[in-house]
Amino acid sequence: MDDEGDGSSTANNGLQSAFTFELGEGGAFTFSFDARAYLEAWSANDEVFPTAASSAYNLTFTIDDLEAGANIVTWAPDGPGGSLGTGIVSEIDPFSLNDNVGRNAPFNGTSFRGDSEGVAFVGTWSGTTIPLLANNTYQLTIRSSAEADAREVVALPEPATVALMGLGMLGLGLSRRRRS
Repeated sequence: MDDEGDGSSTANNGLQSAFTFELGEGGAFTFSFDARAYLEAWSANDEVFPTAASSAYNLTFTIDDLEAGANIVTWAPDGPGGSLGTGIVSEIDPFSLNDNVGRNAPFNGTSFRGDSEGVAFVGTWSGTTIPLLANNTYQLTIRSSAEADAREVVALPEPATVALMGLGMLGLGLSRRRRS
């Protein structure tokens, strides 16, 4: 924005995929995948309150036992030492895939999550579930979302300018009334 006023932008998406499966002999289910992730929120040095920027991403895996009607595995990869999982042993979990950053004026600049500013984290994940029953129907659901929100506020006109605009509008209203 280059003139007085404010503006905002929001970009949010969510994806979900679900698969039904059975294990013929039963046993554990192993997840293994690669990912790149980077978050950034930025505001210029001259921004004023309530200017704000934020971004977030989320990834969650669930396995539901369709015959028992119960959730048996939930995993939201959250990095080393994290605890966002039930029914799974997280063997490799290099960084969180459930994170957010924000920046609010007057504390302007850049907030980021990545290997370094402008450079994404890159990693491989692996996890193994508790043993699953043979010939039982399960549903694997993968949920992913990414969000970015920004709001910029630029200085409002001085009170004298607002007063002059108000008088001008009043004058227009009176001149139209006389013509009627």
